[in-house]
Amino acid sequence: MKLCSFPNCGRKARGTLCSGHQAQRRRGIDPLLPLRPQAPYGSRPKCRVAGCPRTAWARKMCQRHYDEWRHKQGRPRGDAFKNSLKFQHGITPEQYRDLLSAQDAVCAICEQPCLSGKRLAVDHDHELGRIRGLLCGRCNTALGLLEDQEPRLLAALDYLRGSWWGADAVQRAITSFASYDC
Repeated sequence: MKLCSFPNCGRKARGTLCSGHQAQRRRGIDPLLPLRPQAPYGSRPKCRVAGCPRTAWARKMCQRHYDEWRHKQGRPRGDAFKNSLKFQHGITPEQYRDLLSAQDAVCAICEQPCLSGKRLAVDHDHELGRIRGLLCGRCNTALGLLEDQEPRLLAALDYLRGSWWGADAVQRAITSFASYDC
């Protein structure tokens, strides 16, 4: 078993340095600084509630005690969707349902229900912050990748329609390539 070559370290090492000193070197941290104390392998923190032997999950509590704490705070764990609507978009679940029924529960672009079975995403203008509609995952991703820029959307549409400047040249290249004997 090799030990770290760093003075007074004594930890196991694969090469010349232990994983802690290798990480410090990689991050550009002064290797003379002491390493954080390492927890023994397999040790996990226990729930902070007195007498509970379970492993800590969040806020140093096991899942059961964490759920009880959240319920006392008036925030059960299942409210993540409600919270994201409220804080990210400033709407309530009722307003989301109104938007959904106004769109007949289909995407505003492709007019299809979400194929993944998830909820439709709230699409909003990133500059003004106003809500434009509800989109399926694919359409929402496509708009995000095109960065909501109209010239990019129009260029993509031109490309799909075949009016791209090189579409004829590409077709000629394909037909001429097909005439070669390989």
